[in-house]
Amino acid sequence: MNRKSLDGTNRTISLGSYIGSNFRKNVLTSSVKVGDTITFIVAMSSEFSVSWNREDITLTQIVGNRLHYSLKVLGTDANNRVAIVPYFTNAYKTVYISRAFADGQNLTDAVDLNNVDLAGVIAYQGRPTSYIRVNKDNNVEFSIITMPHYTVSSISISGISGRPLTDMQRFFADGNVVLSNELLNEFEISGTIFVEIKFARLFWQDTALEIDALVGSGTAKNPYHIKTTEDLILMMLLVNSGVTNKVGNKYADCAYILDNNLNLGEKFWTPIGTNENPFNGSFNFNKHSARDVANAIVYETINYGGLFGVLGANATFINGGTSIWFVYLIIAIVAILIILLIILLVRNRKKKKETDELARKA
Repeated sequence: MNRKSLDGTNRTISLGSYIGSNFRKNVLTSSVKVGDTITFIVAMSSEFSVSWNREDITLTQIVGNRLHYSLKVLGTDANNRVAIVPYFTNAYKTVYISRAFADGQNLTDAVDLNNVDLAGVIAYQGRPTSYIRVNKDNNVEFSIITMPHYTVSSISISGISGRPLTDMQRFFADGNVVLSNELLNEFEISGTIFVEIKFARLFWQDTALEIDALVGSGTAKNPYHIKTTEDLILMMLLVNSGVTNKVGNKYADCAYILDNNLNLGEKFWTPIGTNENPFNGSFNFNKHSARDVANAIVYETINYGGLFGVLGANATFINGGTSIWFVYLIIAIVAILIILLIILLVRNRKKKKETDELARKA
């Protein structure tokens, strides 16, 4: 057992060891303080599992057949005798489930703060959990509830010994994980089982498109038509990449018209227009809209709910989206009205002051 105190000091205590098949206890009690973190290191045979008498003892590390469990001494434990009881058995399967984002998915300035709880939760018998204990003869079954904009990218099953099981097609379907005894025996996994689930964000820009061109010529008289989500994705990719069309005009400077209502709620959207390639064309919403737009990261500049990003000076939006020039005009009018109101107030105060002075003289 290792005890780490708030002052940073550590103390390691040997609770005992095996001599042949008998366990010899070295210590029965140890003094701890509120705030101390106690780590229990348990070495087990692969067919055994361990449970504890307290729910706040959690698995923190696995090193070979050594399991590291952690407990933080709480204020409610002060002046009390804290009993820590491990239960070892080969009659059950104990399953520890961990969640994380896949490699490369921890983003800077992420809207979700890289909080994996927002990507998905584990449910067992209708309740969220990270720990399952079942009879050794039963299958291990639980659900992964994945949130919108996210997906399960990988699941790894392993034990203290045996071979890792990573082929999700063999145990994962429709959000449910089913680990049958036959499958676990095939990979020689028993007793204590570790499940590592990794989530990934879904991005529209990663969609495999079936189109490679937009309908139209990108001019005011013949704008590019955005009829489907794929059309909008292609527009975003063409604008943000800074490429030009057949006549040499940058897609960022072209005209577009939205022909249908689109829903972008399934995946994260990358705004149209970047610092390097701002959108400087025209976009006619045509009495339609792109709904449920969600950005994965916090962008410095977004417009129209995150559908657009950086805009150029000549960017215009009409018929369903307010023109930015109209916005500027409204701001200018409001500013002029405020200035006129201030001038009127100053004149009224000056006139009142003159009236008051004349009244005194009279």
